[in-house]
Amino acid sequence: MEDSEAVGFFATRAVRARGEQEAVATVRSMIVAAWTTGKYASWNHGVAPTVRVEEVWQSPWFRNIMFNNDGHVFYPAEEAEDEA
Repeated sequence: MEDSEAVGFFATRAVRARGEQEAVATVRSMIVAAWTTGKYASWNHGVAPTVRVEEVWQSPWFRNIMFNNDGHVFYPAEEAEDEA
């Protein structure tokens, strides 16, 4: 991954919200803030990430008490994408 460019990332976040739209907006704000002004800003040499939400679900409050809303996994460009 050191010699390749990241084309995406996967992250999981837990938020309190009154509904799915509010949850998505909150998570998008959290991720964009982390990448533009937060601890990852110095690593980001491109534009702010585009966030696509794949799934939203409700979970019991006690399940998220100790949840760490941080971290992500990058994935690099596929070989075919690198050559294009």
